[in-house]
Amino acid sequence: MADTLRLKYGFTAKPVLADRDGEVDTNWVDGGTHVVTADATHAHAGTKSFKVAASGTGDFTTNYGSLASGNNATFTVGNQYCVSIWLYAASALTAQLKTGGVESSTLTCVTDTWTAFHFTFTCLTATTAFQIAVTTGGGGNIWFELEPFAEYVELTVLGERGMSDPDSVGFWPQIQNTYVDGSMDEGIKGFRRKIWLDVGVVAAAADRKRILYWMIDNDRTVDYLTEVNVPLALQDIGGYENEWKFDCSLLRYFTFSLQEPSIRTTFPV
Repeated sequence: MADTLRLKYGFTAKPVLADRDGEVDTNWVDGGTHVVTADATHAHAGTKSFKVAASGTGDFTTNYGSLASGNNATFTVGNQYCVSIWLYAASALTAQLKTGGVESSTLTCVTDTWTAFHFTFTCLTATTAFQIAVTTGGGGNIWFELEPFAEYVELTVLGERGMSDPDSVGFWPQIQNTYVDGSMDEGIKGFRRKIWLDVGVVAAAADRKRILYWMIDNDRTVDYLTEVNVPLALQDIGGYENEWKFDCSLLRYFTFSLQEPSIRTTFPV
């Protein structure tokens, strides 16, 4: 089964970090049986996360936690968005999200494990609240942290090199000294992944435009396998050209040559 690559771009204004990471609880609002607080019991990144304590089954009518529309992102009707969220619970509780006029599918927590879920949707309503509801019968406690919202395009990966395995890396700094006695020493402190991705023919013109918008976004990220919102830079900053297989405009074929913008000392996966 082929893996999915999600290119994410161009939409980082709101919710602001304080409304996503759980370090402080400023703008989240309780609803019915649902109470949202900043809580240090479990944290994915940092020292706290948001906790939804639900004493009853959630819905999107009365019982939910929410960010008011003024603290939520303002979407564009018809555009497609991705909301990535990390969930944690002590049992396999379920939750749903709602924003942009769309409800997510049911998200089932993995017991005692922070797990990333990706709510992708085409916006129906530009200005809405962001809502989360614990939909397990009787409720329960779920902890969550949100990643930055983004527009996106999903592509099928036919080939990948350098992201899931250290096939290709660049060393930093590239210092190698040679001395008059013939000896050498080096000053390498770390590495960056150099990544090649083959996503094959992209048939939809709208998806090809989304690829372009992702390429020109200086804050471009990807989701791939277990990694979420990985920042990537282009290897060739001068431009991009796809390939027309068999000189056919119906077979526009895409590969990407990318690199990480920061230096690592351990391989992340």
